[in-house]
Amino acid sequence: MSSQPVAISAITWVPKGVCKARPDEYVATEQEKQEVQALLYAEKLKKKGGDEEMEDAEGEGAAEKAARVAKGKAKKTADRLTKKFDLQNYDAEDDYEGSQFFSAIDTDGVGDDPNLREGSDSEEEAADEIRPTDLVLVTASAEQDWSVLEVHVFDDDTGQLYVHHDVPVGAYPLCVEWLSKLHTHPEGGNLVAVGSFEQHIDIWDLDVLDALEPVLSLGDASAQPQIKKKKKKGQNAAASSSSASSSSSAPAQSHSGPVLCLHRNPQNQGILASGSADETVRVWDLGAASSGSGSVCLHTYGDHTDKVQALKWHPVEPQILLSAGYDRQVVLLDVRTPDAVLRTQLSADAESAIWDHHAPTNLLVSAEDGTVTCWDARSVRQGGEGAVWKLQAHSKKKACTGVAVNGVPGLLMTCSTDGKAKAWNTNEITAEGLPSLVHEKDLKAGQLFCCQGCPDEKTLFGFGGAAPVLWDVEGQPEIVEAFGLSSGTSGS
Repeated sequence: MSSQPVAISAITWVPKGVCKARPDEYVATEQEKQEVQALLYAEKLKKKGGDEEMEDAEGEGAAEKAARVAKGKAKKTADRLTKKFDLQNYDAEDDYEGSQFFSAIDTDGVGDDPNLREGSDSEEEAADEIRPTDLVLVTASAEQDWSVLEVHVFDDDTGQLYVHHDVPVGAYPLCVEWLSKLHTHPEGGNLVAVGSFEQHIDIWDLDVLDALEPVLSLGDASAQPQIKKKKKKGQNAAASSSSASSSSSAPAQSHSGPVLCLHRNPQNQGILASGSADETVRVWDLGAASSGSGSVCLHTYGDHTDKVQALKWHPVEPQILLSAGYDRQVVLLDVRTPDAVLRTQLSADAESAIWDHHAPTNLLVSAEDGTVTCWDARSVRQGGEGAVWKLQAHSKKKACTGVAVNGVPGLLMTCSTDGKAKAWNTNEITAEGLPSLVHEKDLKAGQLFCCQGCPDEKTLFGFGGAAPVLWDVEGQPEIVEAFGLSSGTSGS
């Protein structure tokens, strides 16, 4: 299996100083050990005699074990382990050694030699530590049948970005969001929420190596996702903006389709919003979540008539939520008064959406036709009126997949499936009333699917394509001149 990912579908930055210097080793539960032992035994029987021998095996309970593994969460755990440890090539001629697999884990794989357990390789261990000053970027990617989160560390000494460790996940990841608040981590943690083609949201601990299961799943992990058919053009979105609970067959605590976007509330870290292919937006209370019930879904909003592709909480007003979807609608919602919804129109399906925290009343949405539109939230009106400007940022035939701002006022970054990243100056308006293009760059990473500014370095942006790419615009003379940057500006 190739180690090269097909594409990086999403990225998220981890704030400096949050990661543990040395992530903890995962400790498997007895149930997980039994599940893997059953899997190993089932694989051995299949190689020896196929399904009939598995059913006829006596004394070992093979059929019962295999059946248990094939159901629910046990099957997902087994699938991940099969891919990670290449169990399909398990030697059928050897005696069953399933228990030894976990005895190696219990002893950290180094036996009882004190020289191996202590003191040796100290320099390598020190070099492998994540320092409080390191920049850490999490990327979500997938190969043909293998999905993973990779924790990248930027080595400032060498200027290289390397993978420190990875987190195998079950389904193809579509969006990721870093979290610190969860009921299981009352003092704060280093967590990441993952939305995928499954209808639930998995939360993983980035400070734990080789975890078999997420810390928590938000929603019903047992039901099958359902994607609604796209509605005919011309349908009135406002007529369908009633609560999703009356129009969706989803369980009360779950989406019923793939989860396409996530965003934690910057003013209340315990609140998470999610958007889905089931046309709804859900708001989750992470502080009230419990491992037994999955989580508490505070409310479900049904203001879209097609997939919800992007959403963002307001950077200052914690009750205001922006969302945009494949219904070409941009929706502004005050969660305290869900019936009072403002909306405006896009020229194509939405791709990404942000608030400009340097001008907090401005919201920006990029679309499939390569455009970026800026609205002043105070003047948004039904039917698309109130746009400050609409920019053809990239070719009409190439989606503008990402839009981002960072620590430099007026600096707007866009990226596209054309493989280019572009820096714009929203403070310098052209005669046509549009932001001026400062610089564009081919990042040599194929199609680009996402971009995000680094919260700890005001001139640094991360991108996801065929590989992760970092671009510090402080090294670009045109951008330095346009924004009056100086040496050492990048730190926040």
